[in-house]
Amino acid sequence: MLSDPRVKLGPLALWKKKLPFTQEGDRITIELPKNAFDDAQGLGVVVAEYDGKLSISDPTLLPDADGVLELPVSKCRYNKLNISYDAAHGCTHKLAMPWDKGGNALIWDIRIEEPGDFRVLSHQAFPPGLEGANYSVQVEGQTLQAVPQATQHGRDFVPVDLGQVHFDAPGDFQLQVIMRDGARPIKGAEKDKSNFPREFSIQAIELRRMP
Repeated sequence: MLSDPRVKLGPLALWKKKLPFTQEGDRITIELPKNAFDDAQGLGVVVAEYDGKLSISDPTLLPDADGVLELPVSKCRYNKLNISYDAAHGCTHKLAMPWDKGGNALIWDIRIEEPGDFRVLSHQAFPPGLEGANYSVQVEGQTLQAVPQATQHGRDFVPVDLGQVHFDAPGDFQLQVIMRDGARPIKGAEKDKSNFPREFSIQAIELRRMP
């Protein structure tokens, strides 16, 4: 049994918004409006009281009918508080700063319902005049090493093929993007003329089931 779930905004805020939910057997679906966290100031918590065990899953983090699983940055969590989110472009901000020496990570909890091989793509931007920002994608004991591909500016996202991973069985898994280096200016290199942040940025990781 589930009581009315609510959104709590900010560490000291009162309960503010009731959320509609439906319950069919042991499946409970809570609907989150797009503006639910508009006043969250970086923190939004969904609070619900329930009886028994509760298994939480996000249907957007499941492969679709074509076997494509898209993992937007808006659905991940960060391992460090210095990383932020660019809501205007749906991407990371300050993921690989010049003083970073690796360790920043993006983390998604995913569910694979059918075993098999998946092609992994990174939707990334890497403006000219930078170097570094090497990273890896890790899931189910497998690691794909990645080097950023140069783009026109820091918000010009392109899909980059990183390789493939295999899942032996259905289950819940954790996929991580782990930075191995920061992005630093190349001395004397020409800079892009855009007004976008001059940084390495990721918008999404995509898994595509292979035939």
